[in-house]
Amino acid sequence: MLFLVNDEHKLIKDLETLDLFVDALIEIKHEAETQPELLKNAPHSLPVKRLDDVKAAKDLNIIWKG
Repeated sequence: MLFLVNDEHKLIKDLETLDLFVDALIEIKHEAETQPELLKNAPHSLPVKRLDDVKAAKDLNIIWKG
């Protein structure tokens, strides 16, 4: 049985994997309700925090070396 996850366009091939995904979503929902600041400051494990897309679009720094 295959399940389609729309946002990532990935196929989940078994029910156990889908259950793990749903459990993660339930945990995120619980964190959002009890500790909203935790989610506002996410991600926590990447080398950079949130990227500023607006600043990146306004202050383009494009270098091309051919």
